[in-house]
Amino acid sequence: MLVVIDTLSRCSGGADENSNTEMARVIAAADQVQQRFHCTVLIVHHAGKDRERGPRGASSLIGNTEPSSRSLLPARLRGHLLQAKGRREV
Repeated sequence: MLVVIDTLSRCSGGADENSNTEMARVIAAADQVQQRFHCTVLIVHHAGKDRERGPRGASSLIGNTEPSSRSLLPARLRGHLLQAKGRREV
């Protein structure tokens, strides 16, 4: 099962995304969902204006997450960047 939190900003209940403490709480809540339902939790988060600096917000967003090395994409699409140009395009 896959649970998608889309987007972090929308689903974090007004938590300050620049606060390591508040983002650690949000990530801990996602961990609880993962453990309770034995699922994978995917958090959608936007890059900052300067993509070289990584995602916007607190550094705990990187430090407290565990990226997966498995691809959910079919083999023919692996290695390609899929990008939606608008909210409704997938």
